[in-house]
Amino acid sequence: MLRFGMKALLLFFTVLSQASSVDGSDDTCVERVDDDAVDIERRMGQGASILDFLRPSLLEPQVLDGIRAKLFSGELVIIRDAFQPEFAEYAYSQISREDINWQREQYYVSDNLISNHRYERGVGMEDELSQVIHKVLAEGAREVKKNHTMKIYSNYDPIQNYPGHNLIKEKIYGEVDGIDDLYSVFTNDETKKFMTKISGRSCEGRGTQMNLIRTGPGCYSAPHTDFRETRSTTFLWHLSKNWKAEFGGNFYWGSSEKVEEGYFTSEFNTLVLFIPTPRSYHIVTEISERADVHRYVLAAKFNALSPSIEDPIEDWFGNEADHIKLTARFAKYIVHDMDIETAPLGRRQALSDLKQSVNDNYLHPVDYSVAVIEGDDDADFDDLDPVHVLTKESSLLDVLDPSLTKDDELLDDIRAALLSGRLVKIEDAFEVHFATRVRDLLNNSEFHRDDSASASGIPGFVDRKHVLRDNPSAELQLALGIFDHPKSKEFMAGLTLQECSGAAVYTPTWYQPGDQTTPHTGDNGLKSVAFDWHLTSDWDPSYGGALSWLRSRTVMQSYHHASFNTLYLHLPSALTPHAVTPVSFWSRGRRLAVSGSYSAEVPSEEGHAIG
Repeated sequence: MLRFGMKALLLFFTVLSQASSVDGSDDTCVERVDDDAVDIERRMGQGASILDFLRPSLLEPQVLDGIRAKLFSGELVIIRDAFQPEFAEYAYSQISREDINWQREQYYVSDNLISNHRYERGVGMEDELSQVIHKVLAEGAREVKKNHTMKIYSNYDPIQNYPGHNLIKEKIYGEVDGIDDLYSVFTNDETKKFMTKISGRSCEGRGTQMNLIRTGPGCYSAPHTDFRETRSTTFLWHLSKNWKAEFGGNFYWGSSEKVEEGYFTSEFNTLVLFIPTPRSYHIVTEISERADVHRYVLAAKFNALSPSIEDPIEDWFGNEADHIKLTARFAKYIVHDMDIETAPLGRRQALSDLKQSVNDNYLHPVDYSVAVIEGDDDADFDDLDPVHVLTKESSLLDVLDPSLTKDDELLDDIRAALLSGRLVKIEDAFEVHFATRVRDLLNNSEFHRDDSASASGIPGFVDRKHVLRDNPSAELQLALGIFDHPKSKEFMAGLTLQECSGAAVYTPTWYQPGDQTTPHTGDNGLKSVAFDWHLTSDWDPSYGGALSWLRSRTVMQSYHHASFNTLYLHLPSALTPHAVTPVSFWSRGRRLAVSGSYSAEVPSEEGHAIG
């Protein structure tokens, strides 16, 4: 797939910045607000499209060529001062009106179930909704259920829906005077033709999805792609005023080359564009209670016209670089439903090659960013030998599952995976009696809120969790002390080929409702090996708290839900971005883990592992 290097990327934004400055951006553009509004409403009534309101300099051929090339390469386009100032001010005056009835919506995905609920934010309301959600989770989605406050979907599609994709936002339901006229600018046929021209994907299908989104404290969106049905191009016009990075609500682009470059703070009159694909995953970080203004976005999600097997689709989409033109519905059709035998004999091989390539390189690629060491699902707790009796001389070698430590070939595979920058996920990593005892000890320990961690160079970074640092029981100290035993450090050094002679850092964590860690790498220049040992039982994916590995090839592959006795290992670097998704307010049980690291020297407090 074509990609721009960083030099071209910076040049492209320089061109946009210079082009945007041609018109000037002083306050004289909005002196006569009332006259501007009358003129804008007149033009909208005459069928205006976005071509009538975009800055003219953005319509220059070289600028449009740059936008098209960037979108077609699967990257994100951010255009500041995208629309004429008077139109941006008019749009803001409409969406920020006090007479609009905004309704808060909780959307969530569990195993084989999708649901959303409208609710009011207030004392006791989340408790009431928690009871409703748990009833839904217990009953499942045998059929579609819908009323004025709730919708449950039974048509679960794992390509388009992934457990753990939760979000909270505020939307407008029903018709609102003035808003539908504003929408008409974006649903106009000329707008669709223009969007088709700059995206390289058809945007002329029926039913452009228009939404005004308002978000405030507590709102967020976990990793997702917008890759669904016939959706072609996502168009997000940010209209927030006086928004600050520390308020949260930052848009994060999952495939950014550097984690700090993935964060985008909402800015007034800024347009965000991308083509939804299995790889276009993005996040909106949770908005802080400190936010004293609302975050507004006008979202237009264009749909494509769908071709058929009668069309020369092997020519249109046959090259891997052209797979990006495929919507979710048509990609699924090619892979799962296309009957090649009905095509002329001369086309069948090319169609077969297309089907294989779309499956392997687009819809269902192998995720080489994660190595999974599967556990033994048939193990019987009662039949297992009791764990080694712990002493101060106990090390990892005494409590890790023997099938791991005594398999040299498996250890070689783990070493190779780590050295190639992959996340290693080891299921049933420790002897089950030991893991169970540590979990029980943590359940009886006192945790304290900690949001002191920082990530240098990342505006809006949040790391909020509860930790156990003071007064652990003697038994828990003994159990966790195994990580710092010289034999443990020697074992980790041999496994990873990294220097691990410094004091091991290990911190028990409990992610409670609202806790989360936004994207970061964990690389502070000190850690040589990072680990997370998950000790969570009976956890539904909709509870959140998933480890999201942001180098995965599809968003569904990026989710690693909280589980019991699963050990994650990676070598921290600029190429290891990851996050922990917000824990839901209806979660039950405890999202427990022991997070830590090894290093060549004693880390400072800032060296504590997070996520």
